[in-house]
Amino acid sequence: MSFNQSPKIYFKLLVLLSVGLYVVWFYAPYFIHIDHEPEVLDALSWNGFGAKLSWEVLEVGAHIFLFGYGVTCIGLIYFRHWARIAFVFFVGISSIATLGFGLHVYSAIGALYVQIMYMLDGFILAVIFFSKLSGEYEKNT
Repeated sequence: MSFNQSPKIYFKLLVLLSVGLYVVWFYAPYFIHIDHEPEVLDALSWNGFGAKLSWEVLEVGAHIFLFGYGVTCIGLIYFRHWARIAFVFFVGISSIATLGFGLHVYSAIGALYVQIMYMLDGFILAVIFFSKLSGEYEKNT
């Protein structure tokens, strides 16, 4: 592997890591049930309280978002110009959409996990717009 290829490989791995973390985050509640103390379960039951839309609508929207995010990240991996714009769109929409999701209750591990996902998104934004790799997107317009 040449020196010029290694930043591309690392970036692609970073994008794949981000997608993987989002997939695990979205689907973990369906598969993982951890026994909690009654007080913790009571606190977690408040998750989504005050949401502007029903849980079913939010769930469908979340799955549509995850699909679009995945397609966009495939575009990022192949350095497609449209993927940069779409990634900004998805990051912005996910930030704005959280205002309608109601109360969020996370464990300490859950909060750390979400922070890592958001930091990865920020790092990806920095790479696709402000690094030497940003020129790769200009070649594929």
